[in-house]
Amino acid sequence: MGDAYKKVQTGEKLKIAAETFNTMIDAALDFKARQQGRGQDARRRFYQSGIFPVRNASGTDRDQFDVVAVGSPIIGPSDNLPEFKNRPALVGATPSGALVGGNIGRFGILQEPCKAGEIVSAVISGVTVAKVYVTAEWHEKADVRNGTCASLISAEQGSATILWKESGLGLRWAIVRLDDWVVTEFWAKLGVPTSLGHNRWQYPFVEVQKADTGYGTWQPGGFGRSGYAYNTVEDPNDGQGQEGNGVDIDRLIQCICGESSSGSGTPCCRLLPAGTGAIVRMKEVRFGYGSQPTVEYWFQFENEVDCCPTGSSSSGSSSSGSSSSSGSGSSGSGSSSGSGSSSGPSSSGSGSSGSSSGPPSSSGS
Repeated sequence: MGDAYKKVQTGEKLKIAAETFNTMIDAALDFKARQQGRGQDARRRFYQSGIFPVRNASGTDRDQFDVVAVGSPIIGPSDNLPEFKNRPALVGATPSGALVGGNIGRFGILQEPCKAGEIVSAVISGVTVAKVYVTAEWHEKADVRNGTCASLISAEQGSATILWKESGLGLRWAIVRLDDWVVTEFWAKLGVPTSLGHNRWQYPFVEVQKADTGYGTWQPGGFGRSGYAYNTVEDPNDGQGQEGNGVDIDRLIQCICGESSSGSGTPCCRLLPAGTGAIVRMKEVRFGYGSQPTVEYWFQFENEVDCCPTGSSSSGSSSSGSSSSSGSGSSGSGSSSGSGSSSGPSSSGSGSSGSSSGPPSSSGS
């Protein structure tokens, strides 16, 4: 039997043996099967690799390793379900640094240059080369830079981990790992609180970061968050009985001041809000069921108790202190007897009709 796979020369009469022809058909079928398998494997790898096709919707041509915010798919399931399932792709736009409705943690790094409207590959999860605007050399995190595709920006917190970067500040080349991470906690400086009644307050705040060692070196920074916050310790407060800090206000006033908190006048003991200028650890709380969450900010601070507030009996009128120790008609109870209220109980036997709003005197009658 001759060689079924012997090559022919130019001009030679072609005669294909059955074995040769069948082998060619088998090879073609095998190649086609491997092509289909490779395509399926590629799609599986595509989903797992963190590399996605992204359309440049930033409005201008983009360079390799530029940053784009990723959002909705180019073709949704309601547009073309098979296309959505088999070849998903995302829209890439200019990032926004807003924490609500923005793109923090939702971006991709383009892996090749592209013109406006073109579709290219972008890393949305995993390791990639990137450009990072470094604001502090010790920063190990980065995230989107508001309003620009040119680079990420370094920060104390962020959804990209900086594995390596060039030394120095400003725009630097880096290798980053895009992680799944959400910014929920940060340092904040409290402003002047507003009373909401019942020993609850609302606190204006601004996000801060450390600029130097020691006291007095906090400055606005981070993601620039600001607004109004609430104290978790004050949540159960109702202005009477045991409050969120564990203090029973009614009992405290009765024991120290000898009076009821429901009496007239200013109680001699009260809860104080967190101090203006205090630095606290703030938590971002999101809730709701709509397309955009409701966002509130909460911190934890144990309220102090003040038992000598301005206008209380401890600072009373001229008839309070000396009157209780005097039985004469000096500036004590004799002069205030029958003429109105006295800020302290009198040791005089006169018929004072006034009510007491201060602590009882330790003097005898």
